[in-house]
Amino acid sequence: MIKIIRSSKAGERLKEVATLKSKKEIVSNRILFIDEAKTYQTHAGFGGALTEATTAILNKMTKEQKQTVLEAYFGKSGLNYNLARITINSSDFGYGNYDYLDGPDATLKSFSLKKEETRCIPAIKEANKIHGKPLKLFASPWSPPAFMKTNKMMNEGGKLLLEHYPTWAKYFALYLKGMEDYGLKVDFISIQNEPEAKQRWESCLWTAEEEALFIRDYLVPELKNNKLDTKIFIWDHNRDEIVRRARITLSDPKVRKHVYGIAYHWYVSDAHHHLAVVHDMFPEKYLFFTEGCVEMANKVLVPIGEMGSWKHGETYGRNIINDFNNYNEAFIDWNLVLDEKGGPNHVGNFCEAPIMFDTKAKEVAFNPSFYFIAHFAKYIEVGAKRLYCVHDVEHKFFACSYLNPDNKIVTVIQNENDEDIDLTINIRKKTYVALIKKRSINTLLEG
Repeated sequence: MIKIIRSSKAGERLKEVATLKSKKEIVSNRILFIDEAKTYQTHAGFGGALTEATTAILNKMTKEQKQTVLEAYFGKSGLNYNLARITINSSDFGYGNYDYLDGPDATLKSFSLKKEETRCIPAIKEANKIHGKPLKLFASPWSPPAFMKTNKMMNEGGKLLLEHYPTWAKYFALYLKGMEDYGLKVDFISIQNEPEAKQRWESCLWTAEEEALFIRDYLVPELKNNKLDTKIFIWDHNRDEIVRRARITLSDPKVRKHVYGIAYHWYVSDAHHHLAVVHDMFPEKYLFFTEGCVEMANKVLVPIGEMGSWKHGETYGRNIINDFNNYNEAFIDWNLVLDEKGGPNHVGNFCEAPIMFDTKAKEVAFNPSFYFIAHFAKYIEVGAKRLYCVHDVEHKFFACSYLNPDNKIVTVIQNENDEDIDLTINIRKKTYVALIKKRSINTLLEG
């Protein structure tokens, strides 16, 4: 028996719509074939980012609204997020540049995380309480302090001065130890958010060779000296260049030994197969998706009136399925919550979030993207194994399948066509027939 839970453009949201029983006859439909004997990567979880923007908007809600939103993301009956991304220093999603020093202090004696006491720290602790156990935290810097850089600004790119490679490595260690002082363990770090992007906001340029040098000669020794076991990720940028960056950065065996995984984003490129190439080249490395959203800053490409449209949810579902089918192990969304403009953002780089809060009407809105993520996060458990899953629908149709630790199979099917599709499903040597409604996402749960 298989239960179908559906969300659709027609208005359904996580609605149980059918219970399928196996059939003996052969039906002439399109087919979805799942082979539980062929397993791939292990699922590590879902999460989102607790940026300054997100924590600020959470604090503008009533106590009840804030609890509802955090329960929706981190609660057992919600998306059950077990991961969260946080920023080291400021990012574009906030009210301006900040770091953890009192001016250009190369000694780092003034280092303090006090600024995070009103930003990510209380939000993490609230989420931990709701989730029931500590979230796994992934921390990324957008820019070192301005004095450490060639352009003397946190914004507009620039590079880390070689003389400050050891300073920046010590800064990482102070950050990790400082978070531990607040009772929070940072499990993962990346060296730089989007290291090949010169942005008008906080950014810093790193070549693949520079990233390798920093890891090998500065960061790893500093972490060892401080007895820190935080795992290191490289890249943290788009899929388009992930193969080249991984090949160069990991060409040094010493660097490869100390790098846990490769992080990436979805902007610019839909080259999902690049993930499989990286996996085949470096099969011991973990592939984590660490950022993606629907960008609203360019109102020509994405009109502001499209905020919350169904097709934005489809962007999420399509990316998750295609990445899962190419060895992705974790999906970490960008901002958990934003305001009605898609901010706050100190350079006007507005984006959509799965949950929005209208600061004028004081109303919380759940966008379609929240429900698309839910079709995966609510049902695919940490430790699940991806299964072989193929179909013969030609266009705008996506599917993936996982074997949960309880030995039950979860399959997610997304139909972006404007027509319903009659589908024959072969699973565990049984045959089922399902109607996959147009413009819908469906989770099939084995009973």
